[in-house]
Amino acid sequence: MMIRKPDDNTLVQSTRVYFESGIVDEFIKIGGMWIMENARLRYKLDEDDVSDLFIIFHGRAQRCLEIFKAGGYSNFPAFLNVYNKHLVFNFFKTHKIKRNEHYICLWDEGKRLKLDTEEEFELLDITLEMLSELAVLNRLVVCLKHNVKFSEPDFYVLAQILKNNPNYPLDLFIKDYKRRLEKIKKEKEYILAKINRYNRRIFYKQENIEFSIRKSKRKLFKRFFKCNEIYSLKEIGRILSLSGRRANKIYKDSIQNLKYRVTELSKWNEETQTPLAV
Repeated sequence: MMIRKPDDNTLVQSTRVYFESGIVDEFIKIGGMWIMENARLRYKLDEDDVSDLFIIFHGRAQRCLEIFKAGGYSNFPAFLNVYNKHLVFNFFKTHKIKRNEHYICLWDEGKRLKLDTEEEFELLDITLEMLSELAVLNRLVVCLKHNVKFSEPDFYVLAQILKNNPNYPLDLFIKDYKRRLEKIKKEKEYILAKINRYNRRIFYKQENIEFSIRKSKRKLFKRFFKCNEIYSLKEIGRILSLSGRRANKIYKDSIQNLKYRVTELSKWNEETQTPLAV
């Protein structure tokens, strides 16, 4: 049965009843309607799942209010929106729901790709900042390996190296570099087209192949981001006039350094941010 989602003022008033009297029934009623309609409209849950979600919320309503109070938050509708998001996705995880329409970010592959791309770019921004702390030769090796854009000073150093490299002159490098970039672009376009074909098959619910298609899609996403690797370490050694062993050592040392810094940054973020517990 469809019900109207309570407005923000009614929702806030139901929380005041609890904080003033300790009686949670009004919030269970109003907050429950809010949660159910939010789940229907935003997350596209069917009636069975909405009912199950309400039962879970019924048992956690008081804890929800206590988290809000203990956290010192001021905007309860915004808080409940975030809380409901955690509730829904924990519900998916607990019940291991596999059907396509219940994966909010998966049935719209554009959103999924956007999320994955933004996450990669966020990591890339961190990496670029950290790269500045490496020696210039280390930066060149990493940039050539993973198709990271050169800074102007680094490209100048690379150009000077290539000018003195009879086996790999600058004009040959630029021509080859552009060719490889075009190849990467075409490969990504091919992968995206294949993902879209898989999406159509999943959308029309060809149940007997849905699981294998999802598995193939995950492999394609990994391949999509991995195809940014533009040069092998052997080729990088040739470009920079280094032995393959030397190029390999520089690369491993650089990646180890970057991983360490990312780990330290993650620890710092965990220490300075308090996640919302559901």
